Amino acid sequence: MFLSSNIFSAQQQLTTNIHTHYYLAIILFYSLLSILSVEVPFFWDNVLLVSKAAHFYYDTQFNHFFLPLSLDTGHPPFYGMYMAVWWLMLGKSLSTSHMAVWPFLVIMGISYYHIARYFVPKQQLPFALLLLFIEPNILSQSVLAGIDISLLSLYLLGLYSIIYDKRKLLSVALLLMAAISLRGIIAVGLLGISDVLWQYSRSLSIKPRDLLSKMLVYIPVSLAVISYYYYHYQHTGFIAQNYNSGRAKDYAFVTLPQFIWHMTVILWRILDHGRIVLHIVALWAIYTCWRYTTFSTKQKQLLAISLIPLIVYALIIGLRANAIAHRYLMAFYVLFSIILLSYWASLRVKNWIKNMYMFLISFSLLSGHLYVYPQPIASGWDVLLSSLRYFDLQHTIIEDIKHTTIPFNTIGTEFPITAPLPYTHLHLSSNMNHEAYDVLFTKPLSAYTHILYSNVINDFSQAQLDTLATWHVLKHWENWPVYSTLYENPMLFQIK
Repeated sequence: MFLSSNIFSAQQQLTTNIHTHYYLAIILFYSLLSILSVEVPFFWDNVLLVSKAAHFYYDTQFNHFFLPLSLDTGHPPFYGMYMAVWWLMLGKSLSTSHMAVWPFLVIMGISYYHIARYFVPKQQLPFALLLLFIEPNILSQSVLAGIDISLLSLYLLGLYSIIYDKRKLLSVALLLMAAISLRGIIAVGLLGISDVLWQYSRSLSIKPRDLLSKMLVYIPVSLAVISYYYYHYQHTGFIAQNYNSGRAKDYAFVTLPQFIWHMTVILWRILDHGRIVLHIVALWAIYTCWRYTTFSTKQKQLLAISLIPLIVYALIIGLRANAIAHRYLMAFYVLFSIILLSYWASLRVKNWIKNMYMFLISFSLLSGHLYVYPQPIASGWDVLLSSLRYFDLQHTIIEDIKHTTIPFNTIGTEFPITAPLPYTHLHLSSNMNHEAYDVLFTKPLSAYTHILYSNVINDFSQAQLDTLATWHVLKHWENWPVYSTLYENPMLFQIK
């Protein structure tokens, strides 16, 4: 008895030591990443959803609960509040903003590790962590101080809580996720689906009463969402669709051909940025397992909680006109990495060939940051480290325009470079005011004397690009793979 107790204690100590090593690797990696990115400004949707929302609460000292209609896109505003609290405590700066994201990065890494260790043989856990660290879209979002890392972090925390039956922790993850955005509320439903699938996978004979008791954890978050949107409706006159905002067109439902195209885009997003090699190897490993052995219970569970929520989610986001961004699918990217490694042993090849596969997968993922498509095909700049090259170029562009006689607010351009510096870099600039550039959709192209174009912009139509090709190039800047061009209207004097 004494010997058995000692053996059990030793095993526990060994397990704790292993966890500690992985925790340290996760903390060190994301600490270093956060330190290296302290000067990276807000970019893309994070300007509106994080920076502008946080500025409102910071500037008003939290005297108002709801955002003004000009900033209200229907998302709960609590992440903006969260960021504003950090600014009030430590000062409004980019370094503080990145510090606020760091806890979510660590939670994401630790939750992912525990999910992986449940499904993946311990020999493959270092590879699991490697695939998380180098996943291009997650790596890029991790340096942009954005809102999507918090969503991913809480979704993985929720999955971890389901797998290890930590219902109180699951309740916290659900409430926080729903407080961040509308996609967070959808993610609550996806976790609910995963939860039901998980309970049935553990016992097909589970009694309805027992299943219902497990699902009680979803009542508080449901009541919280209903209460918030009830009061939001009383205050604004709409629930989640602000038709007076610039995003009103995104609320429309799509036609059948558009829906099919959206499904194609989702598949493209999943395979994009170097993930195609990972998926080819994963599919081959799954096929080999099906052909020569049998699926284990854990492998079936993993496929169920990954693929069925993905299908439901794809149907939901595919029905609306809103563009489908890469970052919407980040939770499934990491689950596919775990799927690959859970079937890794099924590959009927020698170990050196498996190592070669892992090298090719890693190389392919790292090369994903260079996936810049020719115009007018949209590139996912908010999920590529290539976007960092734009920030270096941006300072040169501002200084060069400053030395011309062209007022900044007369230059037409498009999202995402229309955001004023006080919201992106969190400081006022002597050479630009809050109305940095004119937003192009307010007037036709021909009404502008000058247009600033950059390939980080995805919103120029082919017709507009064709028109710009006939204009005079006043200045061209390049910082591969990013470039920007200042065009001058050939009808300049007639416009004046």
